[in-house]
Amino acid sequence: MNGLSIKIIVMRHGEAENNIRDMLSSSQEDFFHLTDLGKSQVAQSASCLHRDEKIDFIFSSPILRTYETSKLAAEKLGIPIQDIIIDDRLREPFFGQMEGKTYAEYVNYLKATNLKKIPDSESKEEVLKRVSNFLEEIKSNPRYYGKAILIVSHSFTMCRIHEYLTGENMPILRPAQYFKYSLKIKVFK
Repeated sequence: MNGLSIKIIVMRHGEAENNIRDMLSSSQEDFFHLTDLGKSQVAQSASCLHRDEKIDFIFSSPILRTYETSKLAAEKLGIPIQDIIIDDRLREPFFGQMEGKTYAEYVNYLKATNLKKIPDSESKEEVLKRVSNFLEEIKSNPRYYGKAILIVSHSFTMCRIHEYLTGENMPILRPAQYFKYSLKIKVFK
């Protein structure tokens, strides 16, 4: 039995227009672009990555702010933009009735109603299931063995990725932060 691994680097998108408004936005039809500060955050993080890592693949949520982050990161990392792989499983959770509300309104609603899930939204478990499916697919594909993958996503989704990879909860992240993981692969010969 030989052991291989896949390096997983997960980056949150840079500050976006909805972040300035403190607005929850999970729609693929949103038009919230990165702010100038967000672009600067991405450039700084991608420069650090470029110095420290050789990224082989970039996967991105389809939502505009993450795709813009992925394109900026790809340019810094020397990866052709057309090689960015969009995957719907990396998107922001659906916020249901809280779409367009502030994060504080979201938290207060959950506390006041004692609900674990907002009506018409995705639960933490549902998001964990879809990111687990994504990571299991990566893990099962020999194309990625021994490679470094940058995943560009959203805070809530990144927390579930972290949970899948480590079994631990993590706090909500600041824009353009990234974390490194090793996804162990067992190959039987």
